[in-house]
Parts: sequence; structure tokens; C-alpha cells
Amino acid sequence: GERATIIDFKTTELEENTPPSQAAAKYQQQLNTYHAVVQKMTGLQEQNIKCYLFFTKTELLIQAAADAR
Repeated sequence: GERATIIDFKTTELEENTPPSQAAAKYQQQLNTYHAVVQKMTGLQEQNIKCYLFFTKTELLIQAAADAR
């Protein structure tokens, strides 16, 4: 089936030893908004939309759980 991937590029630096889950939590509301918009535009089911954060300075890619509800 069809899928969508959202990648939110972040230029901010992560504080040293910040767990990925904590970094993702900081942007959760923003990702939820993106997820909801993509879902509405495409009609895809929630599980077919994946959200990621990419921190450009450290080249760290984090999969974030998006809860569009």
C-alpha cells in the first residue's frame, strides 16, 4: 500500500547525552500537526505515515512516534 514519510530537518544542536526519545518529545506537537495534515491530504491511515527528525549538525536521524489524535 501507499505510505508517506515526513522528515523534519533541525539545525539546532542536541545537548550532549540527550536521549533520542527526549529530543523527539520536544518536537512532538509539531510532528503531530504535520502528521495530521499529511493524513488529511492523502487519506492514508495513521500507521502508513512515518515521522522522522534529522539533526543536521550531528547527522542524527530519529524516528518519532506521531500521534495525530
